[in-house]
Amino acid sequence: MADPHWTSYVGMVTGIAGAIMGFISYRKVNSFKSLDLRLELRKSVNDLRQKYKQLNDLMIYANKSRRAVFSATGNLRSGRMKLWEQQVEEDTNSLTEMEKQFPEAVETFNTLSTEELEAKLVEIHNIQGSLLSLIERYTTEIESDDETRRHIRDTHDS
Repeated sequence: MADPHWTSYVGMVTGIAGAIMGFISYRKVNSFKSLDLRLELRKSVNDLRQKYKQLNDLMIYANKSRRAVFSATGNLRSGRMKLWEQQVEEDTNSLTEMEKQFPEAVETFNTLSTEELEAKLVEIHNIQGSLLSLIERYTTEIESDDETRRHIRDTHDS
């Protein structure tokens, strides 16, 4: 039969080894979490820049489209056109302000802690939400212009 004194030493060594392995595992999981957050943040920044470019191009196209439709309907110098131009200017200014908040494209975020990475990721997602709402608005405006064009064509064909 084993000496009871000896088994307490084995239990103590096993407990200490388990605590050390647990600590090492905790550190490794935390570093993986940081790596995942940095990767997600970099992907989100790339998506943000793509959405910014998409919105910028969409705003230019929508403005040209609206000018053409208003010109075709004889409303080029109307108050509605002035309101549209003011809205485009405001959106352009807010887009410029948003771009100032973008992280640098080459930023690696290596110096940020896990909490800072999470906060930065939330900030990027909030900006993306603003961009998406503007993209949706200008897409709707273009669809409206297309509908007006169809109406003009139908009127002239009749």
